[in-house]
Amino acid sequence: RSQVDFARDRARRLGLGPDQVEYILDDYRNIPRHVARCDKFASICMLEHVGRQNYRAFHRLIAQVLRPKGLALLQFISRTKPSPISNPWLEKYVFPGYYNPSLGEVVRALEAHSKGLQVVDLENMRFHYALTLRHWLERFEQNAASIGAMWGEAVVRTFRLYLNGGLADFSHGCGTLVYQALLSNGADNAAPLTRRRVFEAAAVASRSSLGPELVRA
Repeated sequence: RSQVDFARDRARRLGLGPDQVEYILDDYRNIPRHVARCDKFASICMLEHVGRQNYRAFHRLIAQVLRPKGLALLQFISRTKPSPISNPWLEKYVFPGYYNPSLGEVVRALEAHSKGLQVVDLENMRFHYALTLRHWLERFEQNAASIGAMWGEAVVRTFRLYLNGGLADFSHGCGTLVYQALLSNGADNAAPLTRRRVFEAAAVASRSSLGPELVRA
């Protein structure tokens, strides 16, 4: 709830009205209650908490709300191969109930779904994520004293270890990956052939009045 409150406050400060962006606090399985159909669907580092037994149902939900030829972006922390074993320290202190799926586990569930969803682009963002973790760690250390005053020294030690361990893992390719998979709800031959417009749009956004704020976010 605090994250939703923060996002709503940020939207207000950016001058975005409720007709432009809406934040809903609910279980992802209830998305059809709020959205009948949509053109774009994004899931950012949420698949790790869906559970292996629910991947097919997750893909069915995407196909249910995504219009024909609509696009869905899935970003998820992955591993090089399936394993029933998770990191017990992360399980206990940081991500209770998490599981990082292999790419094959996600794709096999997608193939079994057989409702028109197909992978149209795939990128391994492992080292990009290492750079992200480096920024997170720098910001964390800059605010470690205030974090400790608010939550206690044990929390500071926990997240210092978590951020440093993640940075080492993603920097040196120790088996943890992060994928961005772009899915299409049915074939779309009109889609761009390259990623050029993505980078062009990013360049335009960086020059806009909202660009710096969005980059910092």
